[in-house]
Amino acid sequence: PEEIQSVLAGQQLPAWLETKCGKVNGVLDSPYAPDRGNARIQLLRAGDGPIPIVVVNDVDGLPGSIYAARLAAALPQEFFTKFQLVGVDRRGTGNSLPANCVPLEVRRAMVEMDPSALEVNAWFEAAQTAGQQCSIALERQLPAFDTWRTSADLDALRSALDVDRLNAIGHGEGSRVVSMFADRFPDRVGRVVLDGVPDPTADAPLAYEGVAKGGEAAWDAFAADCVRNSCPLGSDPDRYLLELLGQLRTTPIDDPLLTVTAGAAIHAVLVGLSDRKAWPTLATALSAAKNGDGTGIQTMLAPIVLGNNNQAASLDGTLVTTCNDMGTRMSPGQVTTAAKEWQEKFPLFG
Repeated sequence: PEEIQSVLAGQQLPAWLETKCGKVNGVLDSPYAPDRGNARIQLLRAGDGPIPIVVVNDVDGLPGSIYAARLAAALPQEFFTKFQLVGVDRRGTGNSLPANCVPLEVRRAMVEMDPSALEVNAWFEAAQTAGQQCSIALERQLPAFDTWRTSADLDALRSALDVDRLNAIGHGEGSRVVSMFADRFPDRVGRVVLDGVPDPTADAPLAYEGVAKGGEAAWDAFAADCVRNSCPLGSDPDRYLLELLGQLRTTPIDDPLLTVTAGAAIHAVLVGLSDRKAWPTLATALSAAKNGDGTGIQTMLAPIVLGNNNQAASLDGTLVTTCNDMGTRMSPGQVTTAAKEWQEKFPLFG
């Protein structure tokens, strides 16, 4: 389909790699209508070996179909004499029931706000508006966007593939879906790879502190790599970033679609750090922003905040799925206290 071709255009797939698209029907299974309703799940098959391996990505990363194509492009051609990769756009992402329920101005507010200002009430107000709008737009579908039901979509796919046991790769938070499938259907799971399993704890502050800690570690690795390869950020990337954030706090780069603020820059850094191949792009974007050109940062954030005619903005599906999965909530007071502590321990991402 055209919407898939347009996204794949940037993936530089080898000529020998055969890719095909398809869809499979899962059961929506909203709590309002248990075991009823239809969930159309977008798939992409890369390669044509006899043994399928399903690929599930982060809810806030590339759609699983596109991620599987990119993963396939990095593998040797011989791999596909035996295997095929089947990428899954999990519900709420890509072209599988995209949530598409948060108003653009609310997405912008969430991303453009400066974390260091600790405007917790402003963030809660934006989140509350997002939740209300998603409740209105999705109605009874809303609670059906979660990891539990997504794992059942994998069983529907297993049946469609006509295999007794499903082999799967879960990348990042996508590992939660694969491990949930294994837990729910132990007699139907084959061999699995869990690449970057999220902290399974139900303690929200502990889990979020782990995200901040991981972000700092990733930045340190990026900075060392940057210096080693003489990147545009010079010999001290830490100082460069802090100077850029200070500059953006004074003089943000205005744009009618997405203003590059200090908050937007920090979001772009997290996006860039999550993909090792994107590190040079991240360095170039930060360097350009310091010279008044926010195009690079806007491009990195566009799939999350703006979306396009072919793909809905990913922030919506991320927000809905994450909220549905969370067993606990942090109050504004807890957020304020935790953020103050984490700013001391994790200067960039606390």
